[in-house]
Amino acid sequence: MMPSAASDAAVASPHPLIAQLFTKHGFTAITAENLDAFVAAPGHALLMFTEDPLRVKETLDLAVIVPELARTFAGRFRVGVLLPEAARQLHPCYGLLEALPTRPPTIGIPVTTVSGERHCGS
Repeated sequence: MMPSAASDAAVASPHPLIAQLFTKHGFTAITAENLDAFVAAPGHALLMFTEDPLRVKETLDLAVIVPELARTFAGRFRVGVLLPEAARQLHPCYGLLEALPTRPPTIGIPVTTVSGERHCGS
C-alpha cells in the first residue's frame, strides 16, 4: 500500500461505506497525480472507480464486494480507489462509461438468417 496525502482528504466526505475503504481496509486514494506511481508499483493492482452513490447505487455494492475480493485473494493485488471527481477525470484513459452495452460473446458459431444477415454479435 502506498501512503498518500490524498487519502486523508479523500476520506473526509464520502459515504461511510466508501470512507471505510480507506480507514478500515487501507486502500489507496487515487488521483491523477498519483495514478502512474500506483500502477507502476510491483505486482497487480485493482482500480475501483466510484461515483456518487445517490446517483449510481452500484457504487455501494462495490464498496462491499471489493474488500471481500481483497480479503479472499489476500496479497495478490493492491486496491486503489478513485473517488468520483478523480474517476470522472481518469475514466477516458480506460474507456469506462463510454462503451455501449454489448451482447455476451457467443461460443463461436455464427448465427445467420436465410438472407445471410449475421446476428448475436457474430
